Parts: sequence; C-alpha cells; structure tokens
Amino acid sequence: MSFDVNRLPAGLAKAYSERRCAVFVGAGASQAAGYPGWNNFLETLVDRCIEENRLSGDDAASYKALVGEAGKHLTLASALKDKLGDVWDQIIAEMFYDNPKEPADVHELLPKLDKLSMIITTNYDTLLEDTYTKALGRRPSVLTFNDGGEMRRLMLQRKFFILKAHGDAAKPGNGIILTTSDYRKLSRERAYQSLLASIFTLHTVFFVGVSLSDPELIVLLDYLADTFAPGSGPVHYALIAQEEVNAVERERWLKDYMIQIIPISSDNNFAEVPGAVEALLKRSAADDVAAG
Repeated sequence: MSFDVNRLPAGLAKAYSERRCAVFVGAGASQAAGYPGWNNFLETLVDRCIEENRLSGDDAASYKALVGEAGKHLTLASALKDKLGDVWDQIIAEMFYDNPKEPADVHELLPKLDKLSMIITTNYDTLLEDTYTKALGRRPSVLTFNDGGEMRRLMLQRKFFILKAHGDAAKPGNGIILTTSDYRKLSRERAYQSLLASIFTLHTVFFVGVSLSDPELIVLLDYLADTFAPGSGPVHYALIAQEEVNAVERERWLKDYMIQIIPISSDNNFAEVPGAVEALLKRSAADDVAAG
C-alpha cells in the first residue's frame, strides 16, 4: 500500500536530510517476518515450563490465563523467567536466533536510508544486522546496553550503529531485558541511560513497527520522560495504527513523550509501514534535487 509523501511531517524529513534521524524498530517489524508477538511468546514460554516439568496442573492453567490479559505481560514474563532458570538463555536463542526468518519489507528498505545516524530496537532477533550485512556487504556495529563505551565513541564520531536496547538473541548470556527486575537493574546503569537520553535529546526518532500497547516501549518512554524536561529535545514521530489511537491519546503522546503520531492503516499486514519508509526516501531524494 502506498503512503502519500505529503503525509510525512516536515520536521521528520528535515532531520533525516540533516543526518539527525534515528529509527526505532518495534516488535511489529519482527512479527511481520514471522517472529512471535507478546502473547505467542508468553504462550511458548508457558509450554516450555510444562515440558521441563516446572509447571503442572492448576498452576499451568493459571499462567495461561494471564497470557492475554492487558498489563500483565511483564509480571508473567518475570514469573516464567524464574521458572525456566538455567534453560532461559537456551530458549531465547532457539526462538530468536537458531531458526532465522526472512526479513520483512521494512527490514529490506532500512539499509537504503543512508542518512540515518543509528537504529534502535528492543527486538532480540538478528534481522536488522543480517539485512544490513547482506545489503551493504559489511556487518554494521551492533551494540547492546552492555556497550556504553563503544556507543559513546560511535556517537562522537557520528558513525552508524544498531543498538539492541534490550539484548541480543545471538548473545543471550550477555543479558536479555524482559522482566520488571531486569528493567530496574538497567535503570541503574547510569552511563548507558545517560547515552540513551542523549539520543532522544539530540536526534529525531522515527518509530516504526510499534504499538501503544507494547510494554517494553512504554517502559522505555516512561524512563526517558522522567529523564529530561518536556520541550528540551526534538519532536519524534511514530507510525501507529489509526484504530489504536484517538485524538486524546495523540495529544498526550505529544505532550508527555514529545512523540507526534502519524496514523496509518493496519490493512494488508500494515503495508503502510514500508510505504512510509519509501516515502522518506523519495522526499529526501526530491529535497536533494531541489537543493541542487
């Protein structure tokens, strides 16, 4: 589905042209490639607990009953991670690394955005770095929350990198951020959190493949909102399904998070998401021609 280039906010196009734009890739992009969403992910973890004889009977039924309940995802994830214990890293690798998926359209388009400063994602899979490697013939720098020093160096040198903000399924032993205790621990990593806040203060962030109901996204944005005063950074932009957000929510997201929502259709598996990325490419090319 095409996306009208005139629907792109001028501020987003300008930030990209000036190389002050980062893209945040949400869970929807990985789901489009075949990786599980939150409910399927949690269902799989419950099933693995049963297979490992760490849940049975009424307890298993109680866990499954929580899977689809809004607001309970992180609580359930915390309980399941505790249950799985020593096999947790193995399961994450099996789900998000050992059986790679073909990239979705949005993954294929992102390497063409050669004026991006960085990509940020809370996804664990390797779709982004694999697609970049295939498209560019070289592997990009891939960092996690453990790599604050390298992140600082690359930011100072204005070199592109992919930040896997909540961990990497290729290296699950280095830490996967999923539970409430994980988030509390991460919040104490002051150097990393300072760099993360700097990204959102100095760059315009374009959110693709995100949902207002994604608990990982909300935790991240709440932290950032507490870190710097409203109006101290640029406006960011997010592609959000139009049926998921109303006028009041659009207003609050702009005021509370400095994020301007661009409503899109969810038809044809969110075909407007790659359409919007293509529109940004076209807008940038047209601006370059106009500038001579």
